[in-house]
Amino acid sequence: MAKYCPSCGISIKFNERTCPSCGINLSVKNGLGATPPSFCPNCGSAVKSNVANCPKCGTLINPNAPTNKKTNVNLLKALGIVFGLMIMIVLVTAAIAIPNLKKARARARQKACFANIRVITGGVELYNLDSKTKDDMMKELDLKLLLRKGYVNSSMSLPEPQCSYSSKGDLPEDGIVYCKYHGELSRY
Repeated sequence: MAKYCPSCGISIKFNERTCPSCGINLSVKNGLGATPPSFCPNCGSAVKSNVANCPKCGTLINPNAPTNKKTNVNLLKALGIVFGLMIMIVLVTAAIAIPNLKKARARARQKACFANIRVITGGVELYNLDSKTKDDMMKELDLKLLLRKGYVNSSMSLPEPQCSYSSKGDLPEDGIVYCKYHGELSRY
């Protein structure tokens, strides 16, 4: 029965204590065996027959040998953690952004309503300037009259369905135009 060096794989005599090629101690503890080790075609180091990859360079030696599936599982776990963190970042960002967007939309509608109040107030002032007598002046808001006479443009739209324009006080004196939903212009 022939014996082989576990380090370099050359055939050795049965009674030799050290390998004549590499000088390794050839005791039974060092893995002196009856079958020659396989060698990596890439780096040339000795590889055990039950190993799939070369431990030195990682080249596939034996595709039938069991592989280390733990590495793949750890990689999948790491990818799962990274993907989970990315989803959490997106969800937190959305949770912060959505209420702010709703508030911004509400503020924009309120500003559009106040712009309508300014237009209506300007139309009332023009109507009152064009009136011949004090009795002809608009004392309470009549939006239909302002639209019909052309003091307010008919393309003015309500920013929200709840918007409804009315007046407080005597408009030629110190009265104001306000929205029943958004309130008075002077408060903001």
